[in-house]
Amino acid sequence: MEQISIQLLKDFINKDFAMFLKTKDRSLVPRVREQYLRDINNYVENYLEDSALIDFKSFFAKHLIKRFLENRTGSTARAALTNFLELLCSADLRKIDLESYFRIKETIQSVKKTPKEKLVFLTEEDIDYIMHKTDFSTKQTQEKILTPLIVTLAYHMLFEQDHIYKLKRNDVKMFLASKKCSKWQLKMYHLPTPKLFTV
Repeated sequence: MEQISIQLLKDFINKDFAMFLKTKDRSLVPRVREQYLRDINNYVENYLEDSALIDFKSFFAKHLIKRFLENRTGSTARAALTNFLELLCSADLRKIDLESYFRIKETIQSVKKTPKEKLVFLTEEDIDYIMHKTDFSTKQTQEKILTPLIVTLAYHMLFEQDHIYKLKRNDVKMFLASKKCSKWQLKMYHLPTPKLFTV
């Protein structure tokens, strides 16, 4: 089995694989081709064992493919490996025999993506605490009124911090009076009615 140094492999990827991608599928936009190259280079730099020489069959070792696809979550990682495999099996190169090609391709397709944990920014309990259970002193009447309003604008109406800072009393009055803020939200979070904001 022919062996190649890591540096020659990188040169092969950046020259021959780049050309293969250009000629194989002209519908691939340059951005996707560049991502394929980044994916394969990432594979070489981070997943190949530190050896001076490597053969193309060990390049596609099952444990390396599995680790790469579990950590490289982009949508192009699997396609990049498959396209590189096709280049190595092409009639021009024949670096990998047909039997190995099908076995490796099956390995690439069989690795399942591990689902990432869903990030929860604020739970309903957090919102409820902010809206109802925050203790304000009797001197903090403005905070008692504005805190639920700001939370509702940010969380339910998707207002950004910058927009909230620029609000004036009249804006808030008009917002609460408009149909953008539904009655159930006002009731649910005990928001004041627009008349509380009259100047």
